[in-house]
Amino acid sequence: MKLSFLFLIWLAASAVHAAITPKTESVPRVSFAITPYNPFVILESDGHLHGIYQEYLAELIQRAGLDPQFDTMPLTRMLHHATKGTYDFFMGISGIPEAEGQYLEIARFHKMKVILIGMVDKIDFKNGPLVIGKAPNTYCPLFNKQQEKKIRYYEYKDTPQALKMLVAKRISAICTTRELFYFEIQNSRYASMSFKEFSEFHHEFVVSLFAHKRLAPEKIKSVNKAVAELEQKKLLSNLYKKYGLEETVRP
Repeated sequence: MKLSFLFLIWLAASAVHAAITPKTESVPRVSFAITPYNPFVILESDGHLHGIYQEYLAELIQRAGLDPQFDTMPLTRMLHHATKGTYDFFMGISGIPEAEGQYLEIARFHKMKVILIGMVDKIDFKNGPLVIGKAPNTYCPLFNKQQEKKIRYYEYKDTPQALKMLVAKRISAICTTRELFYFEIQNSRYASMSFKEFSEFHHEFVVSLFAHKRLAPEKIKSVNKAVAELEQKKLLSNLYKKYGLEETVRP
């Protein structure tokens, strides 16, 4: 009887504590599985990688109210995680023949998104048809109109028209992805662009993250604020200086 009475007191106290304790909203996490060849990097001629893009993206995502998580792993491990759905996004560099079939396999799983960062000046378009993937069941018809609408393609303004067409064919070949982000890095020494081009790409990217995480639409407004804040802080310029690289701003 005494134990029952004490239990009722404890239960009542717990209810009161729960009622007066302020509820804290958890920050939604956005997880990235990335290859060792980090797509959000600057690649110099000596092959040294700098994590400038990843730092910028992480800062922007945090300011937009999300918690970014980046885990580096080989493609085989990435494919393993794709079957389990443990990551929101899978990121890698396209144009690596032995990797592209695996990217497609990753993309085939439901609700998976693949972000391919294309080193277009290193892609050889002369060998065979412009179809990504050598593994069975990964071939897709070129210029699939239905899938074309789902593709967001970012390019430099001075990219030659012929190269644009080749890249467009290559992108259209990936018809198994739910949504493909393809960001063209044309300069083989390092990717240089205006801050406006850079922030616009990441703005679109983070908006998609919000949609992917099914957050309230009004929260997307915080992305615009985050981009403005980072522009005011000149974060991109500071990152270039931090890594000892020259900033090249396009007109």
